[in-house]
Amino acid sequence: MKVARREKNQNIRFLPPMLGALYISIFSGFATAEPFADYDTDWQHNSVDKRLEHTASTIWTTLAGGHAVQEISLAPNAGAKGAAAKIDVTEYGDDGLFKIYFAYDEDRYTTLSAPVGQNRMVLYVTIPSAGEGNEHTFHIGTYSKDPATAHTTSNVGNHWYHYYELRGTNENYWTKMYMDTHPQHEVSSKVPPEENPTSPSGFNYFDGLSRLYLQMRYSAFQSNWPGPYTMYVDEVEFYDETRTENEYSINSVAITYRGAGEFDIDWSSFSLYDIHNETYEVKYSSNPINTTADYDNAQLLPGTPAGGWGLDNVGHHDNHYRANFTIAGLDESKTIYFAIKDLYADHPKELKRVDYLVGGSGDSKPKAPAGLKVSMATAK
Repeated sequence: MKVARREKNQNIRFLPPMLGALYISIFSGFATAEPFADYDTDWQHNSVDKRLEHTASTIWTTLAGGHAVQEISLAPNAGAKGAAAKIDVTEYGDDGLFKIYFAYDEDRYTTLSAPVGQNRMVLYVTIPSAGEGNEHTFHIGTYSKDPATAHTTSNVGNHWYHYYELRGTNENYWTKMYMDTHPQHEVSSKVPPEENPTSPSGFNYFDGLSRLYLQMRYSAFQSNWPGPYTMYVDEVEFYDETRTENEYSINSVAITYRGAGEFDIDWSSFSLYDIHNETYEVKYSSNPINTTADYDNAQLLPGTPAGGWGLDNVGHHDNHYRANFTIAGLDESKTIYFAIKDLYADHPKELKRVDYLVGGSGDSKPKAPAGLKVSMATAK
C-alpha cells in the first residue's frame, strides 16, 4: 500500500521555456497562450490523405487506423472561434472506437515545439453518451524522447497513457480534458509512473513530446454498436501552470457539462496498481481560486458526501474519481472555477484548479467554451 508523497519533480527545467505567443494581462493576472490547434486559422483538409494540415507549419491532425472506420473534416462554425475538427465514425471496423492523432508532425521522429517549456495541455471534445450506467475509457497517448537527440534517432520515444473515464452526453456539450505531467501508465510496465517521468533521463516530459493521440480505448460500443456517431475536437492548447499544484494524486482531470447546471468532474489519483485511502473535497467559485483565502471563501459542491468524494475507492485499486453535481441557477455565460483538494493526511495539500465556461455550447452546433485562461498567481 502506497500512501507517502512522491518527491515532486515536475518543475525541473533543462531547456529554456518557449514563450511563443504567450502574453500577460496585467489587469486580470492571467496568461493565455494561442491554441496549438484551433482548426480555424491556417488549417486545411487534405481529403486524399484523410488528415487536417496546418499550412503555416508541418503539424497534422490525422486518423489512426486499426479501429473504427472514420472520416475527418473541418466543420465550419462548429468551434470556439470558427471551425473544429470533425470525425465521423461511420462503420464498426475492428472495434467500433474512435482514435486520432491530434498532434502529429510530418517528420514523425522529431519533437513538437509547442509543448517546450510547458507543463499542461487542454483540449475540448464532444463525446457521445456511453449509455445508461456505462462509461468510455479514453486515453491521451503520448510519446516523449530526448529533444537533444530527437533528429538523429529513428524512434518516436517512450509511450505513456493518461486515462479518462467519461460518460459522454448526447446534448452537444463539450468535455474539457486537462493533461499534466503525471500519466497513469507506461507501456509494458506495471509500475506507476512518476510525475514528469522523463526527468531521470535528463529532460522534461512536455519538452520531449513527439506526438499525441486521443482514443476511445474501452467502451460498451465494442459489444453494442450504436451505429455511426460524430465527435468534434477543438482548441488544443499547451501552457505553463506556474502555481504549485498537486499532480501526484489529482491528475487527468476532465469536466463535462450535461445541461441544466449539471456537471461531471472526473480525475485520477496516484496509481492503477496500489490500494487507495484518499478522498477529496471540491469547491467552486465565480472568481479564480488562486490562494488559500480564495479556497476558504469558495463553496463546496452541492451534494458533497460526508467524508468527501471517492469513499467507494477506499481500500480498493480503483484509480478513477468522479464528482457529479448540479449548480442551481447556473449562469452559462460566465466562467466557473473549481479547485480539487486531497483530504488524505499523507498526500499533498496543494490544490488542482480547473475551470469551465458553457458559453454557446447549448446551440444546435457544438461551440467550445472561449477564454482559455491560466492564472499566473504563484500562491499555493
